[in-house]
Amino acid sequence: MNHRLASQLPHLVRFNFPPLKYAFAYGSAVFKQKGHEKFHDDFEKMVSQEGEARIPSEPVNLALRDRKKLMVDLVFVVSDSYEWHKQNLLLNPEHYSWLMRVVGPKMITLLQERFGAKIYYNTMVELKESHSTTSPYLFKYGVIKAQDLIDDLNNWETLYVSGRLQKPTFEIDVSNPLSRTQKTSEQAQHATNSSLPTQTSPYTLQKVIDWHAEIVKAQEINLEHALFVALKMMVNDLKNSNTLSPESGDQYIRINLFDLFVRIASISYQGDVRMKIKGAENANKVMNIVTTNYELFIKLYKPIFDRNGMDIKKEAEHTSSSDHSSSYIQISPQQIKNVIEQKPLPSTVSKTIDSKHVSSNSASSKITNEQLENAISHIVHRSSTSQTLKGILSAGFTKSIMYVWEKIKKGMQKH
Repeated sequence: MNHRLASQLPHLVRFNFPPLKYAFAYGSAVFKQKGHEKFHDDFEKMVSQEGEARIPSEPVNLALRDRKKLMVDLVFVVSDSYEWHKQNLLLNPEHYSWLMRVVGPKMITLLQERFGAKIYYNTMVELKESHSTTSPYLFKYGVIKAQDLIDDLNNWETLYVSGRLQKPTFEIDVSNPLSRTQKTSEQAQHATNSSLPTQTSPYTLQKVIDWHAEIVKAQEINLEHALFVALKMMVNDLKNSNTLSPESGDQYIRINLFDLFVRIASISYQGDVRMKIKGAENANKVMNIVTTNYELFIKLYKPIFDRNGMDIKKEAEHTSSSDHSSSYIQISPQQIKNVIEQKPLPSTVSKTIDSKHVSSNSASSKITNEQLENAISHIVHRSSTSQTLKGILSAGFTKSIMYVWEKIKKGMQKH
């Protein structure tokens, strides 16, 4: 993990944006990927040298081409998209394309919540470290309504944000927003003469919802879905290869932990339109993510292993902690029958399988990997395609071209 950046993110987010309910950072700028280690180190060295040489009143001097290569990916969760965008347009109008500034928060909210993966991105933006200094990083941030995120985590409606949260992310402390955003919030509240009327939150007359707690709860369900869908598929592979049988009287089968995490990390990329465009993404991306962040995957999923009686073990002859091939979990035939095969699928996956005239209400063990993969690919392809098209509209033509070009250059690198 990029600890230098992680330590700065809470301040940057609280200083620059209206209040949030939840936020996290993800991607290669925060979590190193195999093949990018040297670039990370070189960029951090440039950042350190630039920071030491720059006095507070001077602008960032790093070349734009260097800053674009490690753009920081963020997701912001809000309770009321309209109110948040209205405040953010006052605070950070330059983050939005010219068209989005013209149409205003009502149309931005409509575009966010009705199309694509129900998330709205601003890309290639600068953030202030203070009133007089700018962060050397560039940022891309997505805004999603809390209830839409919870629905995706629980049901895999789009697998867009829930898929990102199936891999290691860095949760950002968004409590106690700083005075800069508080003043802007007051400005937004007094802007009653604007052309757009203030919308009343649907939760105004209800008890206050602890969105953070609800998101954490839904994220646990999302991680369980990811783990047990991956395990179902790996067990099916063992059945199909006739290797699901006790060895030497041992009643347990072994699931290699590294292979399991690769299967989990690949879920949200199945059917992703970006993976089908030559050069848009590195073909080894999933493997690189798991290789470099293996210990973080263990930390993320170990509580679920523990709750289900699946102990992580290591081959006796392997003692190196860096040997990813030696760790495994043991699963008994009873656990396969009573736990793995009985875990319900996310509702959107079940409905997608049902829509193809295969009832997912029958025994879970009867569902094949092909049916699971087709259902997941359908969900991901639909959301990723519409979200990509929406991104062109929200970012504007120039930024879209620049962003896609950087992705292609990065994706074509050999690892």
